[in-house]
Amino acid sequence: MHFNSGSMLSEKNIKFLLFTTFICFAMSVSQKVSAQETEFRDTIVRQDIFTILSQPGRGGSSFSIKQSPHITNAFYNYIENASKKRINGFRVRIFFDNKQDAREMSLNLENSFRELYPGIAVYRTYTNPYFKVTVGDFRTRSDAMRLLKQLESNYQSAFIVREHINFPPL
Repeated sequence: MHFNSGSMLSEKNIKFLLFTTFICFAMSVSQKVSAQETEFRDTIVRQDIFTILSQPGRGGSSFSIKQSPHITNAFYNYIENASKKRINGFRVRIFFDNKQDAREMSLNLENSFRELYPGIAVYRTYTNPYFKVTVGDFRTRSDAMRLLKQLESNYQSAFIVREHINFPPL
């Protein structure tokens, strides 16, 4: 393709136009696929795999699995035992005090935090002579830092601590 130097659309302009059109198309397709993946993932998170498999699929299709009930029992026992295990991780400490009213203050803070942030785990502990309130279960410091930044406006003295944590949801 050759154009005159006086032509309004030069070869560079056409290439640039085609390139930007391609990028816009690729981004729109990527966002649509990502939204579908997120929707699918949100529908199966924290659901029992045996329940999911027994439900009819799209278009009413279904299948059945014949298995020993020992497999289902082993699965549930594994989940129950795994939830009791703890790993090294991070939490955000929002309260740490040893004054006379520290017990009552920690209880009030725990309850108010549960109301403000219902999806985040709260742990109130006593290690002589301190009452402590920590929140969250994070595998990495950067994940705990995200929560700390979110809490800074309500809990100015909050800080990150390394603790044994419960397994966070995957």
